[in-house]
Amino acid sequence: MLDQYSREELKGKSMLVLASLILKDTKKALDFQELYNQIAELKGLTKQAKENQIAQFYTELNVDGRFITLGSNVWGLKEWYPVDQADEQITAAPKKRKKKKADEFDEEELEYEADLVELGEEEEEEVVDEIDEFDEDYDEDLDEEEEEELEVEIDLDDEEDEE
Repeated sequence: MLDQYSREELKGKSMLVLASLILKDTKKALDFQELYNQIAELKGLTKQAKENQIAQFYTELNVDGRFITLGSNVWGLKEWYPVDQADEQITAAPKKRKKKKADEFDEEELEYEADLVELGEEEEEEVVDEIDEFDEDYDEDLDEEEEEELEVEIDLDDEEDEE
């Protein structure tokens, strides 16, 4: 596609048009920097002009509906990817949150409380607030069944401590 235009015609085209032509010619997605360097070469940009225009080009590439990022700053033409396929390639699977066991939370809370001894009053209040938020977040994460299991575990721990 690029070879059907003269050097002067290419220089007169917008960077987005050139990006589209380059991607169509290579028939594969390209790293942003590689794509931008090819465009800059076709347009005959000086080093200073390249530096001045890179942010604008990146913004336009993001906004233009013809292009899609495939992650890791690799860009392709949206027309190459059916909607379902594009979503699969660019959307990472959500990470599952690992629920902590009750004793893991206790250890973290004990570390906070141990640090309180070394802190002044102002810092102590901040840490106490953090502990309270931590406890609230933990309570919100538990469903009723887990909460009952936790209460049983805590009761058993208390009985062992009393002995």
